[in-house]
Amino acid sequence: MITCIECQSESNEFNTKLGELVCLDCGLVLMEEPFEEGSYTHDGNSVRVREGWSKSLHEMGLQTIQNKKLSYGSIQSRAIFKGVSFCRMLMANLKLPKKAFYGEVEELYIRLYKKNVFSTYRLEDRAAALVYYMLRNRNLPFTLKEVAKEYSCDMKTVYVIAKKVAKSECNTGVFVLKECRPFAEKYAMILSDDAKFAGKVSLVATRFDNLISRSDDNTRPSTPAAYCSITATLEKTEITNKRIEQVSSIGYDAIGREVKRLLKMINTNKKEIEGKGIECLEKY
Repeated sequence: MITCIECQSESNEFNTKLGELVCLDCGLVLMEEPFEEGSYTHDGNSVRVREGWSKSLHEMGLQTIQNKKLSYGSIQSRAIFKGVSFCRMLMANLKLPKKAFYGEVEELYIRLYKKNVFSTYRLEDRAAALVYYMLRNRNLPFTLKEVAKEYSCDMKTVYVIAKKVAKSECNTGVFVLKECRPFAEKYAMILSDDAKFAGKVSLVATRFDNLISRSDDNTRPSTPAAYCSITATLEKTEITNKRIEQVSSIGYDAIGREVKRLLKMINTNKKEIEGKGIECLEKY
C-alpha cells in the first residue's frame, strides 16, 4: 500500500487514461507509469517541471521533489490541481487532443478558481461545465448530455455552472450555435449506417446555415436535429423525430417546430417535400 506524502492517506487509485496513481483525498500524483521517460524537463532554474502541465500550475507550487512525486506549495494549489485533474480525465474520456486543449483548460480553471466562480459545486460538475464551455467556444459537436454523463452529472447543474463561466469570461453568446452542420453530421452518422445519408444531411445543413446567416434569424439548439428530420423526410426514410430525439436529446416536438420554421423560410412544408429527394431543394 502506498501512503500519500502530503496527507498520509492510503486511499489512491490508478487512472489508466492518464497513466497515474492519484491520491483520492488530496489529488497528489503518487506515481506515473515507469515507461513514461522524458516527461520531465528543467525550467532553467535547476527545477524539473512535468511536461504536459502549463507553467501556471508549476508557478502555483507544482514541482518534482523525488522519484517523480509531486509537491504543492499550498492548499489552494492542491485544490486547483485536483480540479484540473478531473478536467483532464474528462477530456481523455472524450478523446480530445492534449496539445489543443489541456493548457487552455488549466489556465481557465485557475482563473475561475481565483474568482470563486465555482463556489461549492462538486469537482465533477466543475469539470463537466468547464469542458462543455470550452467545447461550445470552439463549436465542437459535443452535446451537454455527452459531457455530463461521463461523471453522471446533472445536466441542469452543469449548464448553470457553464453559464457562470461564460459570464465570467464575458462570452455569454457562446451557447448560440455558430454553425450547425458539424452537429447535424454527427447525429446523422449515429442515426444511419448509410454514409450517403450523412452526406445528404451535410448538404441540407449547408443550405440552411447559409440561408440563416443571410437573414435576421438565428440557429437554435434544435436546428441540427431539424436538418436530420428534413433530410429523412426528403429521402422518405424510416428515421422519425422520436429516433432523432434519442440521439440529440432534443424533444421531438421541438424538432417538429424547428422543421416547420426552417421550411417556412423557403416557402414550403413537410408534406410538399416528402419523398422528393434532396435535389428538390434547388428550386426553393
